[in-house]
Amino acid sequence: AYVEAIAGHLRPNGPNEGVIFDYEPWRVPYMDESFKPEIRAAFAKWAKLDHTPEAAELKGKLKRQWTDFWLDAGMSAYAAMAKAVRTHHPDPKTLLIAYTYFYDYGDEEKMYNQYWSCPKDPKLAERLYDVNLMGCYTKHDRELYDKVTLARKHLTKPMWAISSVSRVNPIQERYTKPYDSLSPQRLEQKIVQCAALGMERHGVWPGTGWIDGMHLAAMGNASRFIWAHEAFYFDGKRADDQLTVTPKAAFKEWCSTAHESGGRIMVTVFNFTDQSREFIIRARGAGETQTCKVAPRAYEAVMLER
Repeated sequence: AYVEAIAGHLRPNGPNEGVIFDYEPWRVPYMDESFKPEIRAAFAKWAKLDHTPEAAELKGKLKRQWTDFWLDAGMSAYAAMAKAVRTHHPDPKTLLIAYTYFYDYGDEEKMYNQYWSCPKDPKLAERLYDVNLMGCYTKHDRELYDKVTLARKHLTKPMWAISSVSRVNPIQERYTKPYDSLSPQRLEQKIVQCAALGMERHGVWPGTGWIDGMHLAAMGNASRFIWAHEAFYFDGKRADDQLTVTPKAAFKEWCSTAHESGGRIMVTVFNFTDQSREFIIRARGAGETQTCKVAPRAYEAVMLER
């Protein structure tokens, strides 16, 4: 039935460039409905137990297995969606896109705390899906750089980004923290930052259902800049190890990327503070040294010859 229902949402004659599966099972492992007798019995069978555990045991000594059970259930949902799309729209060019989050890879305890809140794992979903659509709503600036860099070490499929201007709407009311509500200037910077980190697509969730015209202008500015440097960001290779970038006055909220293409290296420097900052860029060995000044909440590209 699910497979048939999905078919009605696909364009019958295409093209469907991609289908996004926005699966977000928040709070499922500890919702009251999850402890119904038939679900606990299904878990007992899945875990090969000799008894059907009560809720207290599932929240206690069996918590890890209970979480794994819901991760496995999530994969069944992913598989059903993939089957629905491939059955009714078999064009191999149609991308299967999984909306997901950033996880604390490398820290198993933190990972399972995240799974307990929302049991989904992009590393598992990658077995069926073509693209990871990364929720960047609450990840910004240096933290976003660190999260994307970590995810790159653990995920193998392409990552795209989706950000929000402000998640304020008549149904859910205000639940966007002030810093998560992006100004046009911050949105432009964030879109370019994601591109510099290899994320070829960037979606924007408007929240209220409308976007201020200045945000549209910011998206246009970012798109033009990215378009002019696609040869570096998307077709080039990372070259961060070929140089050093150092702020003249030490501070934390900045990042940089370096990409090599056609015998040149492009360095993109991001300043996430509210004052102008200067940086020194030194190519390793006997290479050139340049000084770069970056305006508040802005970015600059510097070219180095090989």
